[in-house]
Amino acid sequence: EPHELWDAWLTQRADIAQYRHDFGAANAALSLLLLRNPSAVQARLMRANLLLSQGRYADAAQDCTTLVGKVARVYSQSCLSLVKSHRGKLRESYAEVLALTQARLRIDLNTRHWLLAAAGEMAERLGDLPAAESYYKQALHIKPTDSYVLSNLSDLYLRQQRPTPVFTLLKNHKNHDALLLRWVHALQLTKHSHND
Repeated sequence: EPHELWDAWLTQRADIAQYRHDFGAANAALSLLLLRNPSAVQARLMRANLLLSQGRYADAAQDCTTLVGKVARVYSQSCLSLVKSHRGKLRESYAEVLALTQARLRIDLNTRHWLLAAAGEMAERLGDLPAAESYYKQALHIKPTDSYVLSNLSDLYLRQQRPTPVFTLLKNHKNHDALLLRWVHALQLTKHSHND
């Protein structure tokens, strides 16, 4: 029991640090957790994502590979697909992740959220913006305060010159610097459209 509480606390710390864009603290918390519990799926996936966002593809791939054979295949496969998508195999990786989101797999909500966010990001990189929006919204339905998905969806709307959905999306998240900047950007877009 104490170990489970410790793991949960470290995961929460990493989540909060990521929310604040303090990637060093998030990485430290996850690394500490994984030292004690190398097959902690959520921590592995979170750290792989973190490493990908920093362009550390080999390190992220190492985290994914560590899961192979230790946990259900869906976890290692989704992790490796996401890494592959950053190494020139985006279309193939997207198809793999979509197959996982549509399969009737018994996976926890955190992993489903992670898969949907990955699908959204890949769809956006492929230029399928309606699909990206849909996957981001499904991910937010599971974790409404996820700053990574909130940022991605806001940026998607801003690129399409659609400030109104940004206001709806971020109305309760303006205490977060990165999201506040997107709110301000949406305000500027609104003013420009009134001046035209």
